[in-house]
Amino acid sequence: MRFRATTESGTLDLQLVASDCQDNMSGEPFTNHVTVTFQGGRDTVPSTYLGCGRWIAPARLHDSWGLVRFNTDTIDPGSFGKGAPYLEFQAAEGLVMGSAGCNSLTGGFTPGYRSIRFGDLASTEMWCMGEGVMDFEARFLKALSGGRFDLSFTNVELTLRHADGTELVFRR
Repeated sequence: MRFRATTESGTLDLQLVASDCQDNMSGEPFTNHVTVTFQGGRDTVPSTYLGCGRWIAPARLHDSWGLVRFNTDTIDPGSFGKGAPYLEFQAAEGLVMGSAGCNSLTGGFTPGYRSIRFGDLASTEMWCMGEGVMDFEARFLKALSGGRFDLSFTNVELTLRHADGTELVFRR
């Protein structure tokens, strides 16, 4: 992925390549190789810097998001024993927790450029009352676990879209 910014002061190019990278000094692992090239001012030869980096989750992701739609199905909170399913993101830590409607869930996530990838999610395994609640929870957890989603926001909604067509809409 490339980004370029040009002003009267010069040109800055940023290239990110998704591949494992280890910082030479600290040994810390990262998810991207980063190349920054700057040319401007009195410099006729570009300066290039190499390093490692990772995407940072958008600050507005750090919140509690209640599921309002799963594909074409509108979610009725009353049909779940413990209220509508929700996700709560701890963006800085890369953690997600919440409820699938009855059972609690927890796991990790990795942010990307306008995307998010969930790790394998763990959940409690209580038996849940209500018609279809257990089936819904299984579909919800299967959709999220290990999935990569395009991420978009409006003022109050978070939409996750998977390449397979799965769409989940959450509201603050």
